[in-house]
Amino acid sequence: MKKIRRLFALVLALCMLMPLTAAALAAYDGTVTAPAIRTDSLPNGIDGEYYAKRLKASSNGGVTWSVTDGALPTGLALDPAGLIFGTPLGTGTFRFKLCAMDGAGLYDEKSFTLKIYSTLVQKPDDGQESGGGETEEQPVYEPRTFEDVPEGSWFYDAVTQVCGRGLFNGVDDTHFDPDGTMTRGMFLTVLYRAAGSPKVDNTLAGYADVSYDSWFREAAVWASLSNIARGRSGVEFGADDPVTREQIASVIQRYIQTANIDVKAGGGVRFADEEQISSVCRDAVSFCASIGLIKGYPDGTFNPSGNITRAESLAIFLRLLELK
Repeated sequence: MKKIRRLFALVLALCMLMPLTAAALAAYDGTVTAPAIRTDSLPNGIDGEYYAKRLKASSNGGVTWSVTDGALPTGLALDPAGLIFGTPLGTGTFRFKLCAMDGAGLYDEKSFTLKIYSTLVQKPDDGQESGGGETEEQPVYEPRTFEDVPEGSWFYDAVTQVCGRGLFNGVDDTHFDPDGTMTRGMFLTVLYRAAGSPKVDNTLAGYADVSYDSWFREAAVWASLSNIARGRSGVEFGADDPVTREQIASVIQRYIQTANIDVKAGGGVRFADEEQISSVCRDAVSFCASIGLIKGYPDGTFNPSGNITRAESLAIFLRLLELK
């Protein structure tokens, strides 16, 4: 009887060790490797402006990210999927260590430095490195490049600069999808970030399709309460709906008026298809066209009901940023 019990205990012990033994053998023959953090450095941020940076790591499966030493700048957070995001509050140089861990408990750690600047930087006087020079607004950021945004393309500057400021992201770490359709949620989120991500109340603004964990909630609430954009109906916001060219003109005109941006509209711009522009959007289209924010097509049309691409949207945003 004792022999049977000992044999049973031995079999049970072997069963418990089998998963560990398999993992050990896999690691020995090279099929299991620890994650490797591929992000080399972090772009600088600007005090009070939205920041977003997606971290990269190579692994056999997914990884979970965490801060293991030091701390991110106040206002920034790191989600487990590897996105550093938020609006930094305060300037300075911040040093911390990040960890990427896979499901087997294997991990890689790396130290990073993140600098947060003020939008006001000292302008040298007469080429000197120091002295009582004047100050001017000079945002500090690094252009964000993508494999499908070739240098020399008409949208290269718009995409790399707007994304470099953390106002918009690609569809993944290396692709932007310039011909993809811009949605209401995307467009208003970029506009909300460009406005400095104003604090909004903990509300859903009465929309049934907006929840507290919706990625566009703050933008939707801000746009609605500021009378910059309304939902597609009394109860739905329609964040996933494509946004049309005339709708964008209306939203931008209201934003410029709300933000008190001083611009002078030129003479009325005529389009071959202006009769197709909705009566409620006609003034906005003329206004945005006269200040050069939205342009027509080579054939003289505006295509008011046409959907706008991601690249076209960021070209408009870059022009808008240059007005401020």
